[in-house]
Amino acid sequence: MPGSQLDLSGLTLPPLPDIQSNEVRDQAFTHRSLYGRPGHLFEDPPDDPSPDNEKLEHIGDSIISLVVTMLLNDMYPRLKVGPATKARAMIVGNATLANISTAYKLHEQLRLHPSQKLILKQSVNVRADLFESFVGGLEKDQGLNAVQSWLRELFRPLCHQAYEKVKEYHGLSSTSSPSISPSEEQIDTLVRSPLSPARLPRGFPTDPTQAVTAETSGHLALFNQSIQKEGRTVEWTFPPLGPDGNPSGSDDGSSSSGSNTSGSISPTTSLDSASSSSQLGLSVTLRREVILHARKTTPMWFAKVTVDGEFFGSGKGVTKKAAKNEAAKMGLEKLGIQV
Repeated sequence: MPGSQLDLSGLTLPPLPDIQSNEVRDQAFTHRSLYGRPGHLFEDPPDDPSPDNEKLEHIGDSIISLVVTMLLNDMYPRLKVGPATKARAMIVGNATLANISTAYKLHEQLRLHPSQKLILKQSVNVRADLFESFVGGLEKDQGLNAVQSWLRELFRPLCHQAYEKVKEYHGLSSTSSPSISPSEEQIDTLVRSPLSPARLPRGFPTDPTQAVTAETSGHLALFNQSIQKEGRTVEWTFPPLGPDGNPSGSDDGSSSSGSNTSGSISPTTSLDSASSSSQLGLSVTLRREVILHARKTTPMWFAKVTVDGEFFGSGKGVTKKAAKNEAAKMGLEKLGIQV
């Protein structure tokens, strides 16, 4: 992900805990090159376990991933799994862990083979692995609770950094305050209210989430089959959307998904005129908030399809597939196929 490097320069790291056991500490700081044990064995002999830090590194890696996952969930409970995974990857990646290892000067205590000392100590991977082995050694020495307490304090500001970077990557302002999603109870009350759906304008969706969650692929599949049968060349492009929700620099004269025969309202459709009607009252107002909430928090895609260089259709959607499906619907009409 572009710009995924986290910055530790302005952070004050919590004190490094001390591993009390000399045996565990020595193992945590011992690189496998020092003893040169064969790496192809299934397991160590019962009376001769490996003295290097690979086993502790394996444990530490899992602990770090667990702590960061739980911390992100505690700090940002509404964050979806996809963005949370991106944020976690930035935090637990080798670049970040190597910088933490360097900040704590762990590499100065690393024991390795003299012939490889100069090269390995400069390796990002080796420094990241060393931090993981230290975490594994600390868990072995003091238990999981002690490790978690230290790591949560260490990773909290990095979680915030990663969250802001992922938020920016999704096209959301890093300074905007988080919006609040309507509850299922609110939506259910709205749909079942006396004002809905009989008194709503014709074509207004009875399900407030319909406009931002509906996604089908039937038109797209039929369009692809029809084009393939004719042996024609299809090209899909995804022009960026401007602040007004319309594609910038459109050269085909079509800035929306064409005919809206399904009756659903695009998340970028203005509902000001509808919400100003007194007879609609709270019902339309809440619908407007639901749709505008989705507009702010859900990235929108615009797809344009050309066949043999000729414009055939365009469409919007909350995913590429949904946008392509809307464009394919226009394309089918151009092919003379009724949908």
